[in-house]
Amino acid sequence: MAGSTSRPDSARSPSNRSENTLREFVTYIPSGDTIPESTWRSRHRKILLLLAAHVPFLVALGLYEGTESAVTGATIPAIPTTHVLLEVGVVIALGALPAVPWFGRRVRTALATLGLVTTSGFLVHFSGGYIEAHFHFFVVMGVVAVYEDWLPFALGIGYVTLQHGYFGMIEPSRVYNHAAAIANPWVWAFIHAAFVLGLAGSLVAHWYSTERSREKAAEKLRMAEKKSEQVETLEQKNAEIERAKTAAEEAKAEAEARQAEVERLNEHLETTANDYSAAMARAATATSRFGWTRRARARQWSRSPRRSTG
Repeated sequence: MAGSTSRPDSARSPSNRSENTLREFVTYIPSGDTIPESTWRSRHRKILLLLAAHVPFLVALGLYEGTESAVTGATIPAIPTTHVLLEVGVVIALGALPAVPWFGRRVRTALATLGLVTTSGFLVHFSGGYIEAHFHFFVVMGVVAVYEDWLPFALGIGYVTLQHGYFGMIEPSRVYNHAAAIANPWVWAFIHAAFVLGLAGSLVAHWYSTERSREKAAEKLRMAEKKSEQVETLEQKNAEIERAKTAAEEAKAEAEARQAEVERLNEHLETTANDYSAAMARAATATSRFGWTRRARARQWSRSPRRSTG
């Protein structure tokens, strides 16, 4: 009977461990609130500057057409100027909105992320679907990782999937530059999204390790502070004990001084009383002698002849 109960426990334990591991992993995935506000503002400002730096490059690439033989030899397709200006305008708008302080922190994070991945999409479009231009999505994912938030990764993965699939159906030659992807845009959209997901997963695993390290460091700091407080409390208690001892010694010394003063006073009173008693005794003796002398003289005078003759 005992064996039958132990088997389900052992069978459940790997599942429980996996569940606990997954729960712990999800718990340590940052949501953007683990970094101070000042740090977030600094990183957000740099990302917006990077986004703004893409604008002139996109304008130059969008207006260029033909074969660029001087360096790469790549053939850049012709794109109508109105399309270029419209798409660059979208990038400018997505770069301006995250700078508005009225929006919350995560809203501004999401808008900046959308601005960067949109820049990646337009870069692929203006280049004519070069695979090398798709690398920009991976760079963007690495950049937005500084937000320490899972939301930019989710937006990036979703954007890559929808943008590659939808625009691949409308104009596949502007999204892909090989026949397999042009023939199967959604399949290759999921393939690209899977690679972005893999990058995001590796960064999230790094975050997990970083958050665990931060927590351990914070715990060690709390323990050190607690020990320091205990030491300070012990020192305060020792100081209070020393002050109490000093006060007790002073009170004892004062009591001994008062006791000595009382003893001296008692000795003085006793000496005074003894002197007074001795003086009274002498006075009493003198008085008795003086009375006896007077009585004797009176008897003598009464017996004298002069007294009897008269």
